[in-house]
Amino acid sequence: MNFDDIKSAWNKEPEQPIEVPNTIESLKKAQMPLDKFRKNMRGEAIFQVVALLVSVFIPGYFNLIPALRVSFNCTYILFVITTLYFLIRFYGLYKKIGQSSLTTKDSLYELNYDLKLNIELYKMFNYMLLIIFLAFGAIILVNFNYEYFMKGIVNEPGYFYVVFGLTILSICIVIHFFAIIWLNQYYGKYAKEIESLIGALKEEQQD
Repeated sequence: MNFDDIKSAWNKEPEQPIEVPNTIESLKKAQMPLDKFRKNMRGEAIFQVVALLVSVFIPGYFNLIPALRVSFNCTYILFVITTLYFLIRFYGLYKKIGQSSLTTKDSLYELNYDLKLNIELYKMFNYMLLIIFLAFGAIILVNFNYEYFMKGIVNEPGYFYVVFGLTILSICIVIHFFAIIWLNQYYGKYAKEIESLIGALKEEQQD
């Protein structure tokens, strides 16, 4: 076969369009829920800082008696330590999402792992906040009816602790229920979108 035959055969070959891998499109789609996740993290951080600042004024605003100020100060210190730890951990994830470049499936897998880890951390943080806010509420309530609570503890301790315990348990259940809804709407649904995209990537690899 001479050169002219080779040239003729080459020209007869059908032109094949260059196909862009679907994985690239999946990675681009992943950036959208990550951006929303990051935006919610900013709002969460602002809310926590405001809550810390506002809580400082509780003793003065409600005019807490000296005996309850000690309890409040101890609870507030726990609130500060817990919140700062959470914000530092959350800032690390926030910064990582901002600097990440989703050019490979491995980067998406790594971010998905970090999201799951921090969501579990967020659940623990909410449980800690639940205890702290219940303590704040109990301190304020006792401050308004200090003599009544003291009489109840001294005269009918059994009845008082049963009622108090059932009340706290009921509040915890209600707050826990709404915390789950909040978590799913604020972070969970975006994490599920990432998982769906990862599932799509795995299916593409198998095809």
